[in-house]
Amino acid sequence: MREEKREYVRMTPMRCLLVGLALIVLTSSITLPIAAKTIIENSLRESVQVREVVASVYVDRHSRYDLPFELLEGKADDIYIDSKDVQVGKLLCSRINVSAHDVDVDMSRLAEDGTFVFEYLGEVSAGIEIKEEELAKTLEQSVEKLSNVTVHITPSGVEAEGDYMLGKLPVRISLTGQLVGRGNKIYFVSERAALKHAIGKISANVKTDVELAELSSLPFAVRVTNVSKFDGKVSVRVEKEDTSTKQKTK
Repeated sequence: MREEKREYVRMTPMRCLLVGLALIVLTSSITLPIAAKTIIENSLRESVQVREVVASVYVDRHSRYDLPFELLEGKADDIYIDSKDVQVGKLLCSRINVSAHDVDVDMSRLAEDGTFVFEYLGEVSAGIEIKEEELAKTLEQSVEKLSNVTVHITPSGVEAEGDYMLGKLPVRISLTGQLVGRGNKIYFVSERAALKHAIGKISANVKTDVELAELSSLPFAVRVTNVSKFDGKVSVRVEKEDTSTKQKTK
């Protein structure tokens, strides 16, 4: 029986190097986005109180970036962040989502103290959702001597009611108003107040601003652009605020 002769490819040092680089590039396209996703999620858990956060990081193979190693420098085409049950300052939110395109992450800050912030943002959109029970808890934390708060949200406005200590006199207070955005802050602005106690009821037009949150703990500087009210919830839209003249790094 004739024995077949096997031929082996001789692996020169240069060929070994090329094969090794090819394997690194192949595996890094998978491992680096996963590593970046994990770093972002962990950093956000440390900067804000959040029950659940999911981040996705993409470098488009047809983009200006030739290798996924750009992620090591903090560069990515797209970053998506979806978080649930988040507390920003005193404000409780059922959901915050961020969609960012053409970004540079500040890697020096990330390496130094684990803080995740964007150094450059091409395009970004973000939304915050607040439900009635979350707004009620936020008002309890924001207004001293106010407790047992209930909130009713409709497209026309926000109604809040709770127990309040007026000096040593316990009263039931009702507030009617709106949620508004000013700069990077969210306020509850009351338009009318009513006090109920054993003696009777007093109603008056009272304008009071209650600061609920300053959005400085988000990974980029923002300003509130729109507050929309629906039955049972409020939707807040924010946009990036250009606070510097820093240009895109190459």
